[in-house]
Amino acid sequence: MKSVQRYHLSCFVVLLLCLTVVPAVAAQYRYQEQKGKEITAVTVTREKQGNLLRTEISKNDVTTVSFNDPGGFGATSHWQLNIGTTKSYSVIREKNFLTISGKAEGEPHENTAGLDDKPWLQDLGYSFAKFIKTPHRDLFFWTIQEGALEPTLLMARKRGSETITLNGQSVVTQKIEISSNDIFLKLWRAFYWFRDNDGLLIQYRSDPGIPGMSVTVGTLIESLNN
Repeated sequence: MKSVQRYHLSCFVVLLLCLTVVPAVAAQYRYQEQKGKEITAVTVTREKQGNLLRTEISKNDVTTVSFNDPGGFGATSHWQLNIGTTKSYSVIREKNFLTISGKAEGEPHENTAGLDDKPWLQDLGYSFAKFIKTPHRDLFFWTIQEGALEPTLLMARKRGSETITLNGQSVVTQKIEISSNDIFLKLWRAFYWFRDNDGLLIQYRSDPGIPGMSVTVGTLIESLNN
């Protein structure tokens, strides 16, 4: 149960946002995330840095920064996680190995995890916006859980066009479902709705699939392209 809760909480620190093209200058997106009666602001900032796309996601006292390849599915090469002032981690991929280093409560943390050839994706909104344009129905990928700091294999599947209501208006979207074969995440599902005309993530939903645990829903409330 704790593993499911930890993953449910961490998914949307990393499971967000997107443009169909790499922004030439900084662009910012603000989401409102609701879980039960709790409402949290989530801010996403994207900008091009050298040959990579840098995405910063801030939520409460948690900040993640990912550097992603603008080609293919937008694979991640470097990821940073900061939780307040007590925890700080850096993850780098070299071939099929992830090197994880950092500290928690003053104690050092070092770990190496092996992958296969599947892409490592931490900036999921950006990657899924690119995935929508491909002819593939499914995408298997690695992503890192915040709690255990270990890679988890997930699958994204296209669910076709769906019209949803946003701020009283009907919006045509492309829907993607995320699932896992992991025994601890078997019941968990996540869904993303990308606006059809520009590929912007306008809504997401995480359902733990366990009675008594609240569904999390995030909705775009503002887009600032500077």
